[in-house]
Amino acid sequence: MRPGTRLGRYCVVRRIGGGGMAELYLARLDGPNRFVKPVALKLMHAHLTDTPEFVGMFMREARIAASLQHPQIVQVLDVGEYDGEYFLALEYVHGLDLRRVLAERRGVPLPLGAALRIVIDIATALHHAHSLCDGSGRPLGIVHRDVSPSNILIAYDGAVKLTDFGIAHMTEQTHVTATGALKGKPGYMSPEQCLQENIDARSDVFALGVVLYELTTGRAAFPGDMIATMNRILDGRYTAPGQLVRGYPPALASIVARALAPQAEQRFPSAAALRAALEGFARQQPGLDTGTEGLVALLTARFGAAPQPDLDTPALTVVMPTTVVDAVSPMLVPANGATVVERARPRHHRLGVGALGVLAGGLLGWQIARAGGAPAAMPQPVDAATAPHVAEATAPARAVADAAQRPSSSAPTPAHAAATPTTDATAVAPLAAAPVIAAGLGGVTPTAAATPRRIKRPRAKRRVGAPTPTPTATPTRSADAMLPRSAR
Repeated sequence: MRPGTRLGRYCVVRRIGGGGMAELYLARLDGPNRFVKPVALKLMHAHLTDTPEFVGMFMREARIAASLQHPQIVQVLDVGEYDGEYFLALEYVHGLDLRRVLAERRGVPLPLGAALRIVIDIATALHHAHSLCDGSGRPLGIVHRDVSPSNILIAYDGAVKLTDFGIAHMTEQTHVTATGALKGKPGYMSPEQCLQENIDARSDVFALGVVLYELTTGRAAFPGDMIATMNRILDGRYTAPGQLVRGYPPALASIVARALAPQAEQRFPSAAALRAALEGFARQQPGLDTGTEGLVALLTARFGAAPQPDLDTPALTVVMPTTVVDAVSPMLVPANGATVVERARPRHHRLGVGALGVLAGGLLGWQIARAGGAPAAMPQPVDAATAPHVAEATAPARAVADAAQRPSSSAPTPAHAAATPTTDATAVAPLAAAPVIAAGLGGVTPTAAATPRRIKRPRAKRRVGAPTPTPTATPTRSADAMLPRSAR
């Protein structure tokens, strides 16, 4: 989605990241009197909107997260649908996810105080979610099922937050668990989750134990491909932290071992119990700082002091095809001062348009020809002996045509038409002579106001056996021949 795109009250600023189910964008919430607030827009992939299962998961995340009001949980501000796209408006955390922080460390463990601060805060958030009840006091049985570094956010001010309840489990849900689909990331799933058995809060305790192991050793607890990783999880096979980090505290190793126990009954019964164990260990370490100042120093030393995000968006560029117009219509001007960029059509588009123009012109000409009437009959030779009225009627018109072609001279010259056979008057006489021809054929006296019109003359009957008359040269008429007989 391009920067500047609007979804209701929200304006997209830039893309933050994405996953298999949704894309995450930094956006701006606009209000009256220049009120703006940065938010994170989580947009569901367009190709998943037609799948009821994924839409249900997306909406369930909104309902679950909206009921979780806690400082260590990313808040859901709004949920909606715009132009067929579902989205969540989430609290924007100005910081980084834990996965990126670990990648920048390149196998080096985090400072012990910072690692304990992160795990203690996430354990607090998980305990709040696990113990949440509905209005009647019944526990909702929420299990996150995807506790991993990518879903743990660390703000530049030291705040730690848990996000993405997209595949969270609830006691009353039936559809998603019935599908048998594997939910979660393989390296952080509990044994019962790998076996698709019933899960509870202790499954999230196992995942948080994996995170604790990775933060304090710099290594993944269960590396390998999916099958190898799941077998390691089921068997509880991982390298002891003391073998990876020299001087690893034995008390902390015991806490990790209990959190990663293959049997759920052997783990901490709740996230609150894990938090209490870590806080007790921290109090026993002299000079160990588990405050947020250690996280701030860690991020600043590696990433610098990050300013607040810039919420300004560039004007959207509307790409329009090149069009020749006499005047700009108000409908062609984009709103909000957007820039209009004209783009020439490809060559094959121009050829296609030209071919369509030629075809349209041909069809138009064919329709005009049909509207003009039937084609005129081919002229036939006229027998002057049998049709004297025709010859007499065409004489003035022929004389006018001869006079128009005769050069200006006092001596008469033979007309070129005299050497040709006598033909239909419509092929020789000008348009002005049409009334005369019509009068001679129809027996109607022509008038000056008569409107010319096309008259289909029947063909002259040919006599069977009679020889075809040979046309003879006709002497050139004088100027008096152009006048009617009554005026001679």
